[in-house]
Amino acid sequence: MVRDHEQREILFDLDQTIQTLGADHGLDNPQVITLSALYHRLIRLHVNT
Repeated sequence: MVRDHEQREILFDLDQTIQTLGADHGLDNPQVITLSALYHRLIRLHVNT
């Protein structure tokens, strides 16, 4: 769980943007794939176990 509100908000906005780009350009678009990978890396950095 990401405890910091600002970090959660940024990750949520990034996720929403990735979903929109994926719908517009396809989930197999190289930029969408890269952004998705970066999003998941950020989640791993900010998660508190």
